[in-house]
Amino acid sequence: MTNNNIIKIHSFQHLFPELTERQFRILEMYALGKTQKNISHSLRCSKTAIDKHFVNLKVIFECETTSDLRGIYLNRFLRTIAIYSNMQQH
Repeated sequence: MTNNNIIKIHSFQHLFPELTERQFRILEMYALGKTQKNISHSLRCSKTAIDKHFVNLKVIFECETTSDLRGIYLNRFLRTIAIYSNMQQH
């Protein structure tokens, strides 16, 4: 793979402009498989604080379950890859 084929996203704001950096980091960690307990440990904050972030994320994305959040993250990420891939082909 050459450097021309590498997609660089310089900022989380490109994918999730509606989120704060902290919210994005929590969403990303969860989408990549960490549990809420693992996230609280990694970020050195209480599980209650993480739970509150998840409530807020579900409100922002108008979804009912935390599993839906994983789908939203992966959908946006994969869509961005597809868009950049198409741009390079043309």
